[in-house]
Amino acid sequence: MLGMMNDNVKKVNVFNNLVAHNSEDIYFRTDHHWTALGAYYAYETLCAAAGTTPAPLDSFTLMDQGEFKGSFYYESKQSWSLKTDTLYAYDPPGDLEMKITQEGGNTFPYPVIADLSASKAGTKYLAFIGGDNPMTVIENRDIPDAPVCVVVKDSFGNPTDRGVR
Repeated sequence: MLGMMNDNVKKVNVFNNLVAHNSEDIYFRTDHHWTALGAYYAYETLCAAAGTTPAPLDSFTLMDQGEFKGSFYYESKQSWSLKTDTLYAYDPPGDLEMKITQEGGNTFPYPVIADLSASKAGTKYLAFIGGDNPMTVIENRDIPDAPVCVVVKDSFGNPTDRGVR
């Protein structure tokens, strides 16, 4: 896939960093996406490619969101045999403001990491930037002159539940 991109595109291959951490819980057992810890390791790789220093993991606030059941759990004919996951989220440091724009133009504020520990086990991906939305803008007011980063993504950029479970 990376080889198919134009040479003007700055490519970031997170594979080696994820392999280096494959003894850790970087992927869910009940889902096809990586965990917040796996996403942190991808972020480390992105920062290295951009020539910046990542915020240390211990500067994030760990949030235990409780039991999580992902897409494998709901699509499996033997879901009873799958060990459920615990969803952990890392709330980033900084004075962050996030605004979501939905289809139709409705805009509203939402936390970058929401506490969904009391929510249903299949909906907890919404803890991460409010799920998939047409546009999400995050500003760190602690860094007013920070460079701009535009992310065009599919569900792997921010996986979300496909319906309330």
